[in-house]
Amino acid sequence: MLANAFEGSNPSLSTILNVDHNQEIILLHVFIKKEQKTPIADLRSAKKRKTLYLQSHE
Repeated sequence: MLANAFEGSNPSLSTILNVDHNQEIILLHVFIKKEQKTPIADLRSAKKRKTLYLQSHE
């Protein structure tokens, strides 16, 4: 899964998405929060920081 991107010989999430380490941390944080039904206000706040989002298929 997503955690595997940070382990072993797999490329890091930042390498896959071509982002720096700080953006990678924000991306992972938003992904986790989104899975936990993040309030819209939090998502809008993250967008102001130019956060990348992982879209889930529902």
